[in-house]
Amino acid sequence: MENTLLNQAINQLYPVVGTILLGLLSWGSAEFINFIRKKTRNDRLTALLTIISNESITAVSEIEQTLRKSLANGKLSDEEKKQLKRIAMEKVKSRIIPATMKVARKNLNDVDDYISAKIEEAVVNLKRKNSGV
Repeated sequence: MENTLLNQAINQLYPVVGTILLGLLSWGSAEFINFIRKKTRNDRLTALLTIISNESITAVSEIEQTLRKSLANGKLSDEEKKQLKRIAMEKVKSRIIPATMKVARKNLNDVDDYISAKIEEAVVNLKRKNSGV
């Protein structure tokens, strides 16, 4: 008799426990998927920012190498500086594939402003390096 009652209780609890476990499994799966999506998105953004930074450094270095002789006196007019910055911006943008730029536009408020800041940073670092600081 006790065995029969126990079996009946188990049989009635089975669907309830199964439903709860299935719900927990579904919730856990959804949370795991969201975690993976966020991590992937963050990894892509980190890679994007690294690409822009590296391309900015490369562009500034190329321009510096090209103009090394004319920069010997270290003086450029403001207009020349603006022109060189435009050239660097164009170089960076031309090296970034459209899919990467799409991600950049989606994740940064102003892609041009970010690239401009990375170019300025590269110029400052290059000046420090060249002055031995």
